[in-house]
Amino acid sequence: MLLPVPLVELGRVPDAQMDRIRQALDATTEAEWLADTDRQRSFVCHRDTQTIPFMYGRNTNVLTYTAPWTERWSHLLLPAIEPLLHARYGDGEIIRSCLVNLLPEGRVLEHKDDTEEILLHTHRVHLPIKTNPDVDFVIEDVVFKLDYGHLYEFSNQVFHYVLNRSQENRVHLILDYMEHDVLANFRRRHASSEPVVWATSYADPQLA
Repeated sequence: MLLPVPLVELGRVPDAQMDRIRQALDATTEAEWLADTDRQRSFVCHRDTQTIPFMYGRNTNVLTYTAPWTERWSHLLLPAIEPLLHARYGDGEIIRSCLVNLLPEGRVLEHKDDTEEILLHTHRVHLPIKTNPDVDFVIEDVVFKLDYGHLYEFSNQVFHYVLNRSQENRVHLILDYMEHDVLANFRRRHASSEPVVWATSYADPQLA
C-alpha cells in the first residue's frame, strides 16, 4: 500500500511474547531455512535471503497454510501481533506471511512492489525478531532502523532496499494484512481459479 509517509510504527509486542518468539527462532534449524527457496529464485532482489513461508496464495480465495505455521508458529505469533493490527486497522485477515532471514553482509536489492494489484490494498507489515544497529532499511533514500519487537508498516509502493552490514543474521516476520471489507471486495472481483499478477519493479532496469 502507498502511504503518505515511508514508515509507520504500529506498536510494540510485549517482552514475554517476544521472548517466546525468539526462542522458537533460535530453535529453527538450517534445514528448515533451506527447505523452500521459491522466493529467492523468483525474485532476484531477495537472493541474499532465506525464507520460511507461513501462508501464501496467488489469489486470496485460495490460501495455503504451511506446516511450520500451523504446527509451530501461529500460536506464538497471532496473539502477539493481532491486537496491534486490529487496534490500528480494525478487523481483518493476514493473507500472506513468511519468516525472512537476510544473511550476514547481505542486501535486498532496491525495488518496489507496485505491479501486483493486491498490494495496492494490503498493509505490508514487518516484525523484527533478530536485528542489530548495522542493518539499514532504506525507503526512498531515507535510512530507518527497525527495532526488535516493534511492529511496522512501510510504503512498499516506493523504492526501498535493505543492507545488513553485520556478521549476524537479520530475521523479520513479514505479512500482508487486509481489512475484511476490502478483502471481501477483492475476493468478489477475482474468481477462485484466476491467478493474480505478481511481479516487482527494480530500480536497476537490468534486473527486470
